[in-house]
Amino acid sequence: MNNLFLALVDGAGKDLGSGGIIAIFSIVLVFLILGIIIAITYVVGLVIQKFAKTEKAEESTTPAAATASAKTVDIPDDDAMAAVLVASIDYRNETKKDVKVISVKEIK
Repeated sequence: MNNLFLALVDGAGKDLGSGGIIAIFSIVLVFLILGIIIAITYVVGLVIQKFAKTEKAEESTTPAAATASAKTVDIPDDDAMAAVLVASIDYRNETKKDVKVISVKEIK
């Protein structure tokens, strides 16, 4: 370990100062490249959000029943809760829109 340090200080081709400059330059270069990548992904995200907002504005025609105020729904047992969850997931998969459970009615 001491021989390596002495070789750096005494000069085995290059000294410690030039090695430090190269290390600092490399670190700055890495952070500069990371900053460029972050800027590119930020701009791409803004473009995607812009197109997503125009697409959602076209799909925002929801029925009045779906926009009713939120009510608490009492579900008596775990089987009923599972049935409500499965039905809402199935409806969401069919319509590809957000689903809001407004009421639950048990049929016997």
